[in-house]
Amino acid sequence: MHGLIHVVWKEFIVHQYGHRLWDQALHAEALDESLILQLKQHEDEMTLGMMRACLSAAAANLEDCLEAFGAFFVRFAVRQGWHQWLQGMGNSWQEAAFPTACTAFACDICQEFIQNLNDMHHVLERDFRSARFPVFKSRQAGTSFYLTYSSSRFFPSLAKGIVTEISDALFDVHLELTEISREKTEVTWKVTERPSQRCSPDAGKAEFSSWSFFDFHKVMASLCKTFDCCEQDCKPSAEVVTADNCSEGTNMESPETDRDEMRNQYSTSVSTISMDDSLASQGESLPTLEKIRAKFGTEEHLLMWLGGQSPDTRLELARTLHREVRAGRVASSWYEIGITQYSSFWDPERRDDFYHWSESCQEEAPLQNHQGHSIMMYFQAITHRAPLRFVSHAWGSPQDWHEVMGKKCKYEDVKAAELCIAAKDIAAEYLQDANRWEEVRFWIDKCCIRQNEPEFMAVSIQLIEEFIQLCDGMVVILTWSYLQRLWCVYEWACFLVFHEPHDLVICAESLYRAGTEERFLESVRHFSVRSCQCSDPADRSVLRQKISEYYGCCENFERFLRVSVIAITVRCLAARAARNHLCIGKWISLAEELGLKELAAGLQKAAPQAWRQQAMEEQVSDMQFYIKAQSDTWFAEHMFPILAAERRRAVQRHIFRTMILRKETVRRALSDSNFKQPTLKAGRALRVRHKLAPATA
Repeated sequence: MHGLIHVVWKEFIVHQYGHRLWDQALHAEALDESLILQLKQHEDEMTLGMMRACLSAAAANLEDCLEAFGAFFVRFAVRQGWHQWLQGMGNSWQEAAFPTACTAFACDICQEFIQNLNDMHHVLERDFRSARFPVFKSRQAGTSFYLTYSSSRFFPSLAKGIVTEISDALFDVHLELTEISREKTEVTWKVTERPSQRCSPDAGKAEFSSWSFFDFHKVMASLCKTFDCCEQDCKPSAEVVTADNCSEGTNMESPETDRDEMRNQYSTSVSTISMDDSLASQGESLPTLEKIRAKFGTEEHLLMWLGGQSPDTRLELARTLHREVRAGRVASSWYEIGITQYSSFWDPERRDDFYHWSESCQEEAPLQNHQGHSIMMYFQAITHRAPLRFVSHAWGSPQDWHEVMGKKCKYEDVKAAELCIAAKDIAAEYLQDANRWEEVRFWIDKCCIRQNEPEFMAVSIQLIEEFIQLCDGMVVILTWSYLQRLWCVYEWACFLVFHEPHDLVICAESLYRAGTEERFLESVRHFSVRSCQCSDPADRSVLRQKISEYYGCCENFERFLRVSVIAITVRCLAARAARNHLCIGKWISLAEELGLKELAAGLQKAAPQAWRQQAMEEQVSDMQFYIKAQSDTWFAEHMFPILAAERRRAVQRHIFRTMILRKETVRRALSDSNFKQPTLKAGRALRVRHKLAPATA
């Protein structure tokens, strides 16, 4: 069980019985307090032994005490000020509660809360990969509402205490949970309610209606950073995450701590990249209009000159201008949200020159001092590089952003956090260490295109297609308004002409939830190129012409886009659907509604809940990595053939042949000794090893 439970358990015991009994219990089990309070995963037997010793000394009943502890855990969170986030998990109990005669509306609201709760646990599992969070399910039968709790550790009394106290302490609703069935790892309660007699701990609860699920996870993550119930010299700890699941728990970096220092101290591998903010050394190497004209032997305005050039010349110019930015500069962990550096970058109103944040793809980044690491670790680090990903996103937030996500939830903060999650996944796969996520490389227009020189920017925009070709993959920060932006749609279209679907990754961890699910479905259901928005009318005609050039007509493209968005979105949701089948079920229904029967049949073969159950039975140490491997296998076997056939059907034949030749040209360009290359699919090899290697003693 996670060390956070130990921390709150200590306060519970001390509050109920005093310090003497706590010390007595630790002595009886020969436990070191400084070790058991570390925020990492501990053996269940140690946790249970500690609890039994406390209960034995207090002569208390285990089940009764666990239920009381669950309620205490919620009160602990309230005292820390975290009840604002508990109250802000979507449209939940504060609006509908649990009426004795449940209406359909009330049931929907309750189910939304349960789905948000499961989503929260899923995101926490990405930060603490060896942790095992429970799964909650809800259903309505007539006028009755039922709640099911499932966990490999199975502490139903603890869960019961938490659920009832949340409703009582925060929403003035007293729940009565009557057990109607119990299996080895699952219990189901019938839920009824009556008005609570006590007041909410904060009379101004109305002001919290604008807080969102995103905020709640931010604060839950901060649990692992600091809290006032710990000894002052007891530093919270978290886990180093590696793709081969061989790491141990170590301290979590904090905003006050230098990231490079933390990475060197706790990572299982070594970073070779210097994250020094001083990039003055780039001054002479930065491309200028004069250097470009001299290199290509022209005095013309570059935009006019570019229009008459061959594809190979365009690609060579794109290589000259091709840049990358490290994830550590533009992304942030959940507990760092609000730090000016990251929010200012993603603020669409900020027009600062961020070009100096990026570096040329043709120059090696300065190596970081590897003192304290073995030569072998350093060699492994410099031979493993993360691929370069093109980031596709809409700079402006959806018009109903605050209505859906909460008034205090900032779009730019969410984007920084979403990109960090993607970077951690890429680092775990390709660098074999998620703690090296800052090294992951992205192409982002705001810092990879010089914004303060009109001619420079105009040429770079004309080379977007070439920049996409030079990248290894794409990361899409997907909002429900993404498909309404013509530039975003063009980037998606261009990428899937030149690259394979498995190299396109969607970021929507905090964006896709119960309150936004229908908006995402509607964006695909009603997608049309004609209705896409574009701020510059001149861009609209050019982009639509490009789409027609690739796909022949809008109808071909619109079908292919729907198929690809549905397939890739479901792959993104697969890990979360391990907790909630509704995530995939509605997309299967949408595919059937759109007449995409083969796609719907392929989607039905995804079995995320079975993958999770298998992972639990095999006791894998990294649930997220295991489920991702299963999801990738499903996608390769059942989705890729469908997408390949749809692409052959939609893309113009001469374009298809041209793109095959262009791929070879790009491959040769990337093999140039002066051009930085990513590791040769290290992550793919890891997935094969993870799946096929026999167990060894």
